[in-house]
Amino acid sequence: MALDKDPEYTRAMIVMGQTLLQNGQLVEATGYLEGAISKLILAGDPTSVEDVDLLILSSQWAGVACTRQGKKAEGIVHLERVASMKEPEEPTCKAHYFDGLVLLASALYNEGRKTEAAKYLRLAAAYNPAYNEYLEQCENDEDNFVSDLVSSRRGDY
Repeated sequence: MALDKDPEYTRAMIVMGQTLLQNGQLVEATGYLEGAISKLILAGDPTSVEDVDLLILSSQWAGVACTRQGKKAEGIVHLERVASMKEPEEPTCKAHYFDGLVLLASALYNEGRKTEAAKYLRLAAAYNPAYNEYLEQCENDEDNFVSDLVSSRRGDY
């Protein structure tokens, strides 16, 4: 309903993208998420806490949607957008930021870029020691690293 009233409502675009992603409608999800990213970037470099968080969320979910479609390089570009951002101060936004770094690490690991993956996992583990398990698995080249990440995804977005 929110998108019917305002098709450019960024938060609603992201929620729609997440919903479509969870329902397996990957192409449609990507469209909404990339639309939100474009809207946020075209408005200028996001500075408000809300806009920064929306860019982080839309980028990480677009990265997941692209990766699930087999567009791994495109997915990594979306996830790298999160890594290129300044670490947010606001606690919820900061948690989303580090979740994005962990997703990036997973995508890089899957592409054989284990050194880069470990770099992002070290940052995430410094923020939240629970990520040390993933860092150890990455550094030890354990196959269950990626499956553990998928099963641990937070659901509070």
